[in-house]
Amino acid sequence: MNDEEAEAALALRTVIAPPGALGIEFALCPSTGFAIVTRVRPRSPLARAVAPGDLLVRVDEVRTRAAPSIAEVAAVLLDRKASE
Repeated sequence: MNDEEAEAALALRTVIAPPGALGIEFALCPSTGFAIVTRVRPRSPLARAVAPGDLLVRVDEVRTRAAPSIAEVAAVLLDRKASE
């Protein structure tokens, strides 16, 4: 299944994250290949927007499924933080 087919099979929503620490932890989901939220800290600015088990499909239009590692996904988030 290619990225477009995989995304089409999901119920997607857009979450706008503020600059700064997001207070979430994630890992690569072995069954889907996307980044998956594993923990949301109680004081996270995203606490009401995401939950453990949610998939991070894209970060700033970069597909997380295409990332070779979770470090690549984190790098996109850190680059976004540094540019704001």
